[in-house]
Amino acid sequence: PHVLLVLDAAYCDYVSRNDYELGIELVATTDNTVMTHTFSKIHGLAALRIGWMFGPAHIVDAVNRIRGPFNVSTPAMLAAVAAIKDTAHQQMSKAHTEKWRNWLTEEVTKLGLKVTPSVANFILIHFPLEKGKTAADADAFLTRRGLAHMKKQKWGRIINIASEVYHRSVPNFSAYVAAKGGQIGWSRSMATELAPLGITVNTVAPGWIPVERHQKDPPEMKASYFAGIPARRWGVPEDVAYAAVFLASEAAKEVSGQIFGVRGKEIMLFGHMRPIRNIHHDQGWTPERLAEIFPGTLKHHLVPLETSGQYFNYDPLV
Repeated sequence: PHVLLVLDAAYCDYVSRNDYELGIELVATTDNTVMTHTFSKIHGLAALRIGWMFGPAHIVDAVNRIRGPFNVSTPAMLAAVAAIKDTAHQQMSKAHTEKWRNWLTEEVTKLGLKVTPSVANFILIHFPLEKGKTAADADAFLTRRGLAHMKKQKWGRIINIASEVYHRSVPNFSAYVAAKGGQIGWSRSMATELAPLGITVNTVAPGWIPVERHQKDPPEMKASYFAGIPARRWGVPEDVAYAAVFLASEAAKEVSGQIFGVRGKEIMLFGHMRPIRNIHHDQGWTPERLAEIFPGTLKHHLVPLETSGQYFNYDPLV
């Protein structure tokens, strides 16, 4: 067979129903099926980046040959072994999740929202398109509630995840670019508003980080972007997480209203729009006056529509 079936059993430990099958039987009776399991869910070891896979010997052998060297650390392996033995923690986590998942499902349903039945540690809520009840409206409401608590304690951290596409002026992507631009503007405005209350608001704007949904993107597109990364390493999700954790820490208590680009091994601090040149006329401006004076004044200072890697200069300090 030329197709590999991968069964992701990440949330299997939360399941109590008797109609669920891990896939062990299917793996044992076929040549092209594997089952994977992570320690990041019920065991709570997400930061250790460890899991296991069960599959036919020839597939395990192939994966072992292409994996990165030393891809799992000794502390991670020891923690994973301890986690397997800690059945009390697993049972506690499962009971806790079941109790509050059911409660949350009931409360959300009471609001008139549809919830897809779940047996894991999350629920899927379907928001209508009706004004005042959309997903965006819910996000704004929860943000305001969170702000109320932050204001009361005079401390807080708000970290938005945007994208470098806004600064790169990526073409044929206007809706997404506009959304990220609005997000950056909101963060800047809120940083000014909340600064007196000890609440910081910052933005992490990642570069292109290839994940599963990018597998079918044209190779030439990836090659073109990669050529503009001086460090010659693709970014990974952890890069974004580390930047966010820093901004949430006490070490960043004086950092607010900033935009941090994350691309491979690089952390970039983006500037904000500022006047770079101004001209004044005692009699005010008319289209004719502007057409006459513009070439010798503002024209020389126009910002280029630059989207290449050159626009993001590489000037490492460390």
